[in-house]
Amino acid sequence: MIHYIKGRLAIKQESGIVVEAGGIGYEIAAAGNSALYLASPGDEITVYTYLKVSEDDMSLYGFADEVSLALFKRLIGVNGVGAKAALAILSAAPTSVLIRAIILGDSAVLTKAQGVGKKSAERVILELKDKLTDLSAMAAGSDEERESLLKAASGTVLSGARSDAIDALMALGYSRTEAGMAVASVRDEGLDVSGY
Repeated sequence: MIHYIKGRLAIKQESGIVVEAGGIGYEIAAAGNSALYLASPGDEITVYTYLKVSEDDMSLYGFADEVSLALFKRLIGVNGVGAKAALAILSAAPTSVLIRAIILGDSAVLTKAQGVGKKSAERVILELKDKLTDLSAMAAGSDEERESLLKAASGTVLSGARSDAIDALMALGYSRTEAGMAVASVRDEGLDVSGY
């Protein structure tokens, strides 16, 4: 309905921002780590939005980019995940890290979100794990990060020696997502972890 709002940042609040466009101040809920907060009052910004309408509420949710908006829409499509929980998940980590965590099945990243328990995190992973390939490519900044995310999405990161390397890094205290990112960034396919 409202894909984006382009206007002047009027107010920054703890739970969101107010953007003035066409003489109207739009109150928009935003993730706590959103790049929207980097703007200063008076700056012109573009906010990608999702309008949630229920019988007793109309709320506008805003995102700095279309990838975050798309992930938000997929999160609220998961049974038991509402708009507030989805926004909390998006506040827990950068979008590319969340996408990787879901693809790799790392529920620890998702449970960092306020109000999201292990069961909810596992449900998100179960329902979205195979549905984020398109977003993983969009979320990656550099060519290396894009390749790494695509490898993770296709499942090649978890094969053979790479799987052993991820397990070894997790034993050293790294999260599955951190270990997956590190292993996916290694280009030499001939490495062997058995002697370490």
